[in-house]
Amino acid sequence: MVQETAAQLTDFLDEQFGDDVRSVGYYTPEDIEFLYAREDVESAYDCSQLQRVFRDYRLEALDTPHQESLYNHGNLIATARFFEHAT
Repeated sequence: MVQETAAQLTDFLDEQFGDDVRSVGYYTPEDIEFLYAREDVESAYDCSQLQRVFRDYRLEALDTPHQESLYNHGNLIATARFFEHAT
């Protein structure tokens, strides 16, 4: 289910934003998958750097049960990151 939802999100982002999308990926407790990376983004990072980013996201996800308990919205299924020079 996660892979299907991530693929649908990737398609939606591509349709809505085209080349403005930098990258899309997802992680589960067992897996990391990069679904899309724009060419300039892909060339700026090597595989080990991307894996470190996703490891950091996984660590943050350990707090998901707490975050879910704060809201009456169901399971947390996505997070977006907004930086000064990238979203």
